[in-house]
Amino acid sequence: MNTPTETKKALKGLVNQLVEEIRLHLSSNITREGESLLIALFYWVRRLDFNEEYEYNSSLANYLPFFLEDIKCYLVRFDKLERTIQEISTLYVEENFN
Repeated sequence: MNTPTETKKALKGLVNQLVEEIRLHLSSNITREGESLLIALFYWVRRLDFNEEYEYNSSLANYLPFFLEDIKCYLVRFDKLERTIQEISTLYVEENFN
């Protein structure tokens, strides 16, 4: 299944933004739980980038709501991170990859 060029390009841009936000949060004073969540997000990005090559994978898509819920519990000043994940969630749906 091929990803349309526009969707793939937009997703890559959002993922790059997400990585920068994760790095910023990791450099702050966070709890172990917050750090674990950010590492899980990094792993999610790695799977999307290297394993799936920005193709749709329902397993990866299913993690996004959990990330959105968990950042509210384990991080402070997470508005930008939350917004980026929401934008990825909106874009990373199966209909955009047909």
